[in-house]
Amino acid sequence: LLTRSRGLRMVDIDRNVLRAAAQVRAAHGTRPPDAIQIATAALHRCAAFLTNDRGMPDAGVPVIQLKDLDF
Repeated sequence: LLTRSRGLRMVDIDRNVLRAAAQVRAAHGTRPPDAIQIATAALHRCAAFLTNDRGMPDAGVPVIQLKDLDF
């Protein structure tokens, strides 16, 4: 479903992502999976990061909470 969604692109996790994730963890105290996700979004210049996680830091990409969207 998601892999065929318009505007979604799958990217590999490489050393640049892992370095950026380590910086996000150090600055915000996030868990490794969250740090990897937000660092990947920031490095690939995503317009926004959509999540249900209220603790996701705005680390280089705007974070949008699903609860704030009107459906």
